[in-house]
Amino acid sequence: MKSGIIKGYKAVLTDVSGINKYQAILMKLKPAKSLESVKDSIREFITKLDNYLLVANMEGEWNMLVIIQVDSEKANTSQKIVEKFSEEIIDYRINEIDIKDANILNMSLLLL
Repeated sequence: MKSGIIKGYKAVLTDVSGINKYQAILMKLKPAKSLESVKDSIREFITKLDNYLLVANMEGEWNMLVIIQVDSEKANTSQKIVEKFSEEIIDYRINEIDIKDANILNMSLLLL
């Protein structure tokens, strides 16, 4: 390693909030000419929530993936998202997920 050059690092986070419960929402949207507009509307709604971690468009069977943190006060956030966009959603899955480790450096590459 050359002096002064850091090629990367890995952060292992402890759950500062005390909440270690997450849900993943997979959504299959109705085919439409305005599909990108629908995805944008969903993304805009979700990114205003203080407990979202990730919103991603997907190729294949599912169109979108959302990951949110869940606590007792926000236990039904996933269901509220699905209900709000029920006119645009054909199918969905809500799964509990257990995040044990996050590579913050690689996650930051998603935003570039």
